[in-house]
Amino acid sequence: DKVAEILSDKRVAEAKINARADHHLTPIFLATCRGTSKLIFTLYEKGAKAEVLDSDNKSPLHFAASAGTFILSFSILSHMR
Repeated sequence: DKVAEILSDKRVAEAKINARADHHLTPIFLATCRGTSKLIFTLYEKGAKAEVLDSDNKSPLHFAASAGTFILSFSILSHMR
């Protein structure tokens, strides 16, 4: 998995794990939209924040709940502080 390989480089991961793209989306948003729980777990292990909001004040949890994915929603909830 190419994403996991990139994230395994600690320098890259620390610099980019919570970087924001258009609409203030972070990698955790994008992984949630793709519905890939393995990637979400990897991002959290590398320090991704679950409490981030996009430009519409929605969190990754909103994205997961809207998609009806219980496993992703539970994963995000378990990483919120």
